[in-house]
Amino acid sequence: MMALHTSPPSRCHIPTNFTLSYSRKFMVKMSIHSTPSASSKSIDTIVLGCGMVALDYLVTVDSYPKPDDKIRSTSFQVQGGGNTGNAMTCAARLGLTPRIISK
Repeated sequence: MMALHTSPPSRCHIPTNFTLSYSRKFMVKMSIHSTPSASSKSIDTIVLGCGMVALDYLVTVDSYPKPDDKIRSTSFQVQGGGNTGNAMTCAARLGLTPRIISK
């Protein structure tokens, strides 16, 4: 297979030299500038998450069920989850711009 070398946009800061499972290798340069003027600017960084995203089903019940017992729930919520989904939610709350690659 042929390896593909790409460069991300200049504002994208992600780890260097990672290989995806389908043999495309990306060469990425990291740069972190900690100058007084840079810290006063708003954060304009894209964070790329590659991995699993899922749905979490959260159900509240009055008591812990006994084996083979059927009980009714008092509330039901569906939320986004998975390791990558949770990490990108955290990045968004920190003011970064998250992007996800998932299957």
